[in-house]
Amino acid sequence: MKYKLIAIDLDDTLLNDHLEISKDNKKAIIEMENIGMHVVFCSGRAKASMMKYVKEVGIHDKEDYIISYNGAVIDRFDGERLFYKPITKESLIELIEIGRAHNIDTQLYTDEIMVEKYTEKTKLYEELSGLPTKIVSDLKEVNESIKVLYNHVAGEALEKLRLELTTKFGHTFNIFYSKSHYVEVLHKEANKGLAVKNLAESLGIDREEIVAIGDGFNDVAMIEYAGLGVAVKNAHDGVKAKADYITESENNDSAIWEVYEKFIK
Repeated sequence: MKYKLIAIDLDDTLLNDHLEISKDNKKAIIEMENIGMHVVFCSGRAKASMMKYVKEVGIHDKEDYIISYNGAVIDRFDGERLFYKPITKESLIELIEIGRAHNIDTQLYTDEIMVEKYTEKTKLYEELSGLPTKIVSDLKEVNESIKVLYNHVAGEALEKLRLELTTKFGHTFNIFYSKSHYVEVLHKEANKGLAVKNLAESLGIDREEIVAIGDGFNDVAMIEYAGLGVAVKNAHDGVKAKADYITESENNDSAIWEVYEKFIK
């Protein structure tokens, strides 16, 4: 099978634990670009937070694409926006109130990341994303948000919040853990699988010609959609159960290179 597109998650997949791209992974990406594949970074991060890595590997020509915010946004690097599915104000108000009721930090996203209070958890998020946050007096004044992220310590309190969200809004939104300490809410039509599908169809690429690789529950939709769905060795067991192939390498051991060598080279 000649694969034409590969969708690659960033954190805990392409990036090692030091948030770096290994030399072998970088080489694999360059080789795939050179043979004409579309190499698409597909992350829960904001586009601005992803651009450091895009520039590092050089996949930002005008015909290249990037999927951000867990599939809520698809951009082409010539400036065209292919897809945008935010959460509107009426729904945001309810989501913000639930976060307040559980005393859990709530983050909204437009061109900026907005919070009502700056906490140690906010600081850690800034360090991970490489982006600053903006403190606002009332998140309810925001008209729309690409996603809602609840930022807390992993455990019972965050799971209680997730369960309430799922009960009330499971039919309206996509609700999932992006990390053990982050619960995210997106528009129902926004996930990585739908984003990869929409992009591939616009390029005339069949699902059998797609590779998708990730580690988290937010990667499951694209792993299931792709002709070759790959979970890295360090992925959650529930993610591995959905994959066609599980790498022998972890994110710290150049798993992208392994997939390139085994299935694409």
